[in-house]
Amino acid sequence: MHILQPTLFIRHHRALRAVAHNRQIWFCAQDLGRLMGVHLSPRILEKLDDDQRLDACLEHAGRREEKALISESGAYTMLVHHNIPENRALRYWLTHEVVAAMWGRPGAMLA
Repeated sequence: MHILQPTLFIRHHRALRAVAHNRQIWFCAQDLGRLMGVHLSPRILEKLDDDQRLDACLEHAGRREEKALISESGAYTMLVHHNIPENRALRYWLTHEVVAAMWGRPGAMLA
């Protein structure tokens, strides 16, 4: 299992953990679901393609947690599937703030 160090983003007092891994940006499924207002259960995540989901160990503040991750592509798929008006603003935030900030990190393309 991959051990990854997440970067923390906050939106409406809710956390979103994101990592750069294998030249892609990945989001913690639990955090993304909370921001979307839905529970992204393992059954829902199984509907994503294999390259859109990943199980990994996130390490933060000395703690390790096994989490399901969703790729950037998978996140946009979930936003379209759970089509509610707030998701447009969430998609914009993910694209223009979170993903932009992650790619701007030193070594992001190498991670």
